[in-house]
Amino acid sequence: MQKQWQTNGLNKMKNKDESNPNQTGLFDKDGKELNVTSVMAMLPSLIPLESVTRVEVIDHTGRGYVNWKPKNKTEISLQNSGKTLKVFIFADN
Repeated sequence: MQKQWQTNGLNKMKNKDESNPNQTGLFDKDGKELNVTSVMAMLPSLIPLESVTRVEVIDHTGRGYVNWKPKNKTEISLQNSGKTLKVFIFADN
């Protein structure tokens, strides 16, 4: 049995098919399933992260990039249908 609940105007199915990477388990108000591209289009293009001052990128070697400057201002952007994550770090003077 599947449970439905409302999240920000979207219906979500609890037991989605995990084998399909494009299936989000999210549905619009009319019951139409939303794919990853549809969900990404709903997100703002730049997401400010006001409280984030520390940025670390972890790769196969460990911490590939570290920036812990206390006056950093950080924003992220998801682009190319969610295939590209860009991190913007600005020094707050």
